[in-house]
Amino acid sequence: MPELGYLGPEGSYSHEAALLAGENYTPVAYPSLSALWRDLQGGHLEAGIFPVENSIEGTVGQVMDLFVKPGLLRVQREIILPIHHCLLARTRRPPGEMERVISHFQALAQCSRFLEQQLPGVPWVETSSTAQAARQVAESERPWAAVAGPFSARIYHLEVLVDHISDAPDNYTRFWLAGPDEPARGEKCKTTLVFQVANRPGALYSVLREFAWRGINLTFIASRRVRSNPEDYMFFVDFWGSQDDPVIAGVLQAVRSRSTFFACLGSYIADGEPGSAWLEPPPVTDLLQQCRREIDTIDSQVVRLLGMRTRLVQQIGELKSGLGWIRDSQREAEVLRQVREQARQEGVDENMVVQIYRLLMEQFVDMQARMLAQEKQAP
Repeated sequence: MPELGYLGPEGSYSHEAALLAGENYTPVAYPSLSALWRDLQGGHLEAGIFPVENSIEGTVGQVMDLFVKPGLLRVQREIILPIHHCLLARTRRPPGEMERVISHFQALAQCSRFLEQQLPGVPWVETSSTAQAARQVAESERPWAAVAGPFSARIYHLEVLVDHISDAPDNYTRFWLAGPDEPARGEKCKTTLVFQVANRPGALYSVLREFAWRGINLTFIASRRVRSNPEDYMFFVDFWGSQDDPVIAGVLQAVRSRSTFFACLGSYIADGEPGSAWLEPPPVTDLLQQCRREIDTIDSQVVRLLGMRTRLVQQIGELKSGLGWIRDSQREAEVLRQVREQARQEGVDENMVVQIYRLLMEQFVDMQARMLAQEKQAP
């Protein structure tokens, strides 16, 4: 059977999620997510299980970083696993007799209220995972306890001393089943995108409004700082719907056109129910008014920038007054080259932009000529 990698050791929540992925795989434990990713990229595995988000701790940053690397894999399925922490030991005994409590630091934090009240003064010892904690308790003859799930208890033959010890009852982790193959589609489909936008005001808004205009409700959004440039961010978004749908295909095309980096990680079978994920798009009249308001704002900015440019041209004219010349053909050619390239990057008609700038140049040259003439006439 094809192999499915997961973050080990045996008995981890990732192992449990791997078993939920189906009986058609042989689960294989990995010591780290990066090692799992390398073997998956190298074709040594059919698929891999990756924890994406915990309802209490938030997104798993390492997984986000992996999925923006070259050679992107496809998300094939979503698995939502309830996180059910218990107090485990080799034999049944009162919790107060324990010498130490062992677990992953997040699990200890998520059960801190119970541990402080029921095991006061008992030291906490951190391990790499809840499953590792369960294994250490199983291998030791000391009166130690582990915070882990009932699945770990079964794997390592431990007793459940106290069930449901989490401070927050609604604790779950969302996993992605990922691999190189195209994901299967279904009636309950989610689509995941990752994109980067230019570092300028309104760039992210210009992308997100594409979803609002189509009545698409985002179910997840997260940002990750780009390591090569700390001022730039990658954005992940999930929403209900498949890229086979014309509306979804339209928003994908719009987001791609507004992004400096874009990748669709897949449309895949999702857990849960769409509910009110699809909303009624705003009325056309409302969209028209919104567009006009944005145009008014942009026009105001354009006029303000033209005013700044005019004042700079006036300063340049004053500096040129003693030189006896106005036009600089090389400078004009360079400006036209730059705006042509910027227009191309923005998807604007290059010839239209060049015509506008030629008109501006003629107006500003005339302005400088008048300034020079006035200066010569001055007594």
